[in-house]
Amino acid sequence: MVLDISNEINILSDNHEQIANIYNKYFNGKDINCCKIRSMNENMIIAWIYSVNSPLVDLPQEILQNYTDVWIKLEWSCESGKNGICVGGYKSNTYYPYKVFDWDDLCIEERHNYLTESNKRLRT
Repeated sequence: MVLDISNEINILSDNHEQIANIYNKYFNGKDINCCKIRSMNENMIIAWIYSVNSPLVDLPQEILQNYTDVWIKLEWSCESGKNGICVGGYKSNTYYPYKVFDWDDLCIEERHNYLTESNKRLRT
């Protein structure tokens, strides 16, 4: 079974050159259906990236290995209900080790059922 996963990555840095380099290497020219820049300026990139069967936890690790002056947060949500977050890098001149946390949440069907039941109760 193929699982759809929504990944949102936030990359922050005071080093404008690194932000530009990261954008050019990882995001510029990517397929619009798989990667969408939600917001970008000289200090940050916020992008949504679609993946199949596994979250993109290796992407932040790769960026952190190649760029020393960035803070990264990746949040993902899988249609099966598996969600997670990974964070790490430099923030306010302090290094935070890269960490991954995940948990079981509601799957798409469970969310739909809760929403449907809530709407039924609100209408009566």
